[in-house]
Amino acid sequence: MLSAFFFTAFILCLSNTLPLSDFFPFGEQVGDSIVRPNDDEAEGPFTLPHIFPYFDNNHRQIWIANNGLFSFLSAIHADDQRLITGFWSDIDTRGLVNGTGNRVYYHIYSDTFLSNITLSIFMKVRDYVQRFFSQQRLFEPTMVITGTW
Repeated sequence: MLSAFFFTAFILCLSNTLPLSDFFPFGEQVGDSIVRPNDDEAEGPFTLPHIFPYFDNNHRQIWIANNGLFSFLSAIHADDQRLITGFWSDIDTRGLVNGTGNRVYYHIYSDTFLSNITLSIFMKVRDYVQRFFSQQRLFEPTMVITGTW
């Protein structure tokens, strides 16, 4: 009975995985920048090529933290933050993992420079938004910010 349970659980896990093609490309080979190794710090501010509307506020700069978040008002050391937390965790990127490093990548794509990679990212974002928010009006991105933790 126990072996049947593990087999069923394993099959369920396999059926709920995402194909790699659903992920965005990342790393130095696609022009991503690397957040310097740190513990509980953020890099920035980075000036954004377009206004980023976030609820009732518009932002022109962003900080990128190694702990899995983007912040708009300052680095994450202050209260009353406006954050986007795709993967908020306690991450220390100062050490090595399997001898290859422990890196956080980010990229700010803009329609002001449309390389082949930027065009493919824009198409993927547009397709995701239209698929998951089909009741919304047509969406054409002008800027995409990616973070890979």
